[in-house]
Amino acid sequence: SAVLDIVYNPSVTELLYRAETLGIPCSDGLPMLVAQAKAAEEHFFDRTIADCENERILAQLRREMTNLVLIGMPGSGKSTVGAALTGREAIDIDARIAEKAGCSIPEIFAKGGETAFRALEREATAACGALSGKLLLTGGGVVKTPENYAALHQNGRIYQLLRPLELLPTDGRPLSQGADLAAMWAERAPLYERFRDAAIDNSGTVEQTAQAIWRDFCENSGH
Repeated sequence: SAVLDIVYNPSVTELLYRAETLGIPCSDGLPMLVAQAKAAEEHFFDRTIADCENERILAQLRREMTNLVLIGMPGSGKSTVGAALTGREAIDIDARIAEKAGCSIPEIFAKGGETAFRALEREATAACGALSGKLLLTGGGVVKTPENYAALHQNGRIYQLLRPLELLPTDGRPLSQGADLAAMWAERAPLYERFRDAAIDNSGTVEQTAQAIWRDFCENSGH
């Protein structure tokens, strides 16, 4: 009928992820943690706390703990929009990969091809997705590895940035240079749709895009 996992970090454990895929109602243990804290304070300090405080504190904790994740085509503006989303630490997963490899992304592709890069990306995504309260900036092809969804979803709300193909820059992007972006989009569009919690248009100003993301995040991450 339903699944309750009393773990609260990660928010979506393997058990809860399986329940979600089966359409079974489920919850992590954060509501229980908040409720017992309220009951403990009432007991030990001999005071009464309104039940509505549970929901207020739970929503606040959800917003603080949930990662904000940006995905989208190469050049869709993830780094630029991420810089406008202030207030939390931003982690560029591609930068983490380059740091660990000791060379740039184009050099990784030149040495080991896409297969080598995707293996490094999967490892970095798993490590970053396990964090909480961060802003995660992903590479354009992160959706090509199915395992990356569970890693990003476990503690995050995932936003796909949408920008017309003719506006996508290709400099410094190994898979975009000389590529058929329309074909790339046709391949990746259903993958982005599977990963995302929301799609945000990024054809306007950076500020408008950032505001739209933050508005949605505040409305939906507190549940």
